[in-house]
Amino acid sequence: MVRLNVLSFGRVEKDFLERILEVVRECYSRFKDSQPTLVDFYVFEKTAIMEGFMVEEKEKLEVLTSSFEESFFATHDAWYGIPRIMVCVEKMERLPWLLVVGGLRHEVVHTILHGSPEYYLMVLPKPLREIREVYNLPAKTVNDIFYLLSIAVKDYEVVRLLYGGGYVEDQVAYCKHYLKPSLEEKIAWEIAKTNPLAKSLFLTSILKSLCCAKPLLNDKNHGLEVKKAVDENLSYLPEKLASKVFEVLRETEKFGFDTQKNIEFFSQTVTEKILKPILNSQI
Repeated sequence: MVRLNVLSFGRVEKDFLERILEVVRECYSRFKDSQPTLVDFYVFEKTAIMEGFMVEEKEKLEVLTSSFEESFFATHDAWYGIPRIMVCVEKMERLPWLLVVGGLRHEVVHTILHGSPEYYLMVLPKPLREIREVYNLPAKTVNDIFYLLSIAVKDYEVVRLLYGGGYVEDQVAYCKHYLKPSLEEKIAWEIAKTNPLAKSLFLTSILKSLCCAKPLLNDKNHGLEVKKAVDENLSYLPEKLASKVFEVLRETEKFGFDTQKNIEFFSQTVTEKILKPILNSQI
């Protein structure tokens, strides 16, 4: 059984901590053949404490990508060679329990599938290097696009495994929650849509939630409600652009079980179907 090294930041109620750890342990037990030996499990009382910690960690590790994790109540990494899960009690207490369960299981499977530094120290794929040079794009923007594409791929792989392991209702709840477009996202799109760089970054960013949903679309009981959530997620985009994004999403069906190859394939797909057309003012 995996050993959890639990560390609390702030005041964390013992009963609540045991409740979330029970979910985590049960999920690891479902995947006994591939679980890690040791996982660091950090529990933060407040959002501000967790966000401050993560900013400091990125500075310490010299991580060059922007922070895209603020809206999530749980996240993971493996920068130090040991998979690590970080959760925020303040955020979890505001959410339905089924959604919390879905998110905890999501992070557990990340530690199973992507629990070593190799999944965070990948080389920029050739298609992204090429558009950076051809269109003279800022390195920071291209790095952010690469980061967003890689987490979209890894999230697809996570939900695919969870769904195959029999976790359905909680993953539907988790995906539907993050598919629902916020007012801030709609405003961000209105700002980004006239700038090719901002537009490229925005459309790449929404692929994470969409890739989470893809393995659930064909479920006989929940497929239609997930498809409705996907359609709502894309509803504020122009029809041609929404169609392009969904076309890219269908390409995930070609993913195998090698994360690096999946990321390279997805980078090529997104570059050809979304990034180049935007940079060439075709969509």
